[in-house]
Amino acid sequence: MPSSFVIFSLSNKTPAYSIFSKIMAKIEAHFLSNIFNKVKNILNSKGYLLIPHI
Repeated sequence: MPSSFVIFSLSNKTPAYSIFSKIMAKIEAHFLSNIFNKVKNILNSKGYLLIPHI
């Protein structure tokens, strides 16, 4: 009897444990953070946000 260690079929979604997926998640988070900060800075420079100076 052959040993079966792969429990996924073609229709199952596999977990994202690869190095590539971890790197992509970090890049996406960094990219979204940059976009958010740029929008926040633009809105602040136009006077639409009140950001307290610490």
